Amino acid sequence: MKPKVLLVEDDKDLQGIISYNFSKEGFEIGTCSDGELAMETVINENPDLIILDWMLPNISGVEILRQIRTNKKCKTTPVIMLTAMGEDKDKIDGLKIGADDYLSKPFEPEELFLRIKKLL
Repeated sequence: MKPKVLLVEDDKDLQGIISYNFSKEGFEIGTCSDGELAMETVINENPDLIILDWMLPNISGVEILRQIRTNKKCKTTPVIMLTAMGEDKDKIDGLKIGADDYLSKPFEPEELFLRIKKLL
């Protein structure tokens, strides 16, 4: 069975690149580009792992992460923050809020795959 990954990212080009590469690696990938739809998608699709951008339209990735960590259905789902917010303080804040891992943009796709495989 293919691992199901949800990518919450508003950059359509990056969404396409990551989706293509994940499909090649044998993952089932779903995408969501709006913070407002992210929680609904998380609950309805029950992904094995979530890749979450910090800066999203309508609701920030940090707020989505807070909601994930307080929701009984998905609170243990691994979350990797993948964001341009790359300052040490941002990384620490993301991890304190509940991210399982944190990767700054730009990033190496292979590094992202390795981090995901480690969490799954």
